[in-house]
Amino acid sequence: MADAPRRVRGRPAPLLARLGVGGLEETAEPVLGIEALAASVERNLRHLLATRAVAGPAAGATILGFGVPDRTHLSPASVDARTAMAAGIAAAVGRFERRLERVEVTVEPHPRAAGMALCRIAGELRHGSVMQRVRFELALDAGTEAVLER
Repeated sequence: MADAPRRVRGRPAPLLARLGVGGLEETAEPVLGIEALAASVERNLRHLLATRAVAGPAAGATILGFGVPDRTHLSPASVDARTAMAAGIAAAVGRFERRLERVEVTVEPHPRAAGMALCRIAGELRHGSVMQRVRFELALDAGTEAVLER
């Protein structure tokens, strides 16, 4: 006889996490708590911001479009450049990190590192029936690396 269905509080772990790929090997449960869910989103955001998307209409929401537009020619000192960076990041997050809802992205010059930008990504994560507000801060260098600010 099968057990009666039970309600689980949390969100299903991503497929690769359940298979032991992507840094969640310590998570044996197929459901993530809010902290593990936020950590999973943070890891994906770091990968997303460290990857350059292929430009053009063929890329779209395919693997070719994964990442953000090249920002090496943009200066964090320029308001127009920061606006372009924020728009590109927001679009990429909307396409490839759907667990994060009501996304807001701001980009500012990094307060302690010349030539770098500080990107703040805020949004809401659904955890069961609760929406949890989260915020991530990433330092963006002129190349391809995204580094978490703590």
